[in-house]
This record gives sequence, structure tokens and C-alpha cells, in this order.
Amino acid sequence: MTRRKRKSVFRRFLKEYGILSSAAGFVVGLVFKDLIHSIVFKLLMPVLSTSLHLKPYEKISVRFMGKNLMIGETIGYAIDLFVIVLVLYIIVRIIMGKEEFLEK
Repeated sequence: MTRRKRKSVFRRFLKEYGILSSAAGFVVGLVFKDLIHSIVFKLLMPVLSTSLHLKPYEKISVRFMGKNLMIGETIGYAIDLFVIVLVLYIIVRIIMGKEEFLEK
């Protein structure tokens, strides 16, 4: 197979299976995750800790069977997940339209 033919086959493969759009979506998703993570851990969690008169969120713990379980960061990740799911829900609903979204 010639070099030109291999290039043509590879391009057809990329188009047929939507590899480039999937890769772009993956990269955008990673950046979006990092953005939400930064908002939650650098803005939201410190504000919540201060407003609720708690210690810094990283040091929030519960005592369980004689051990301190550090749950502050886990709570942050749970909030992180909730915000990501909520934003994705809103985006999908806007893109699909209200009627089509409710049909599924």
C-alpha cells in the first residue's frame, strides 16, 4: 500500500468513526472538569467553611471506631461531581430542547 493510499484510508477512518470530534470532546471535557474543580475547591469550599464557621475544609473529620476520618476533601469531591452533573444536565437540556429531552 502506498503512502498516499494509507493516508487516504486513515483519513476515511477518522471521518467515519468521528475520532477527531471524540478527541476534541474528551479534551474539552478534561478542561471543563478542571474548571469546575477549581471553582469548587478554590472558591466554594473556602467560602462555605468560613460562612459556616468550620475549620478549613481539608481538616473536617469525623471520629469512627477510634480513628479520625478526614471527610472534608471527600465532601468537596461530592460537590464537584454534583456541579458537573448539574451543568451537563443543563447543557444537554438546552441543546436537545425541552420537548425532546422529556421524551427520552
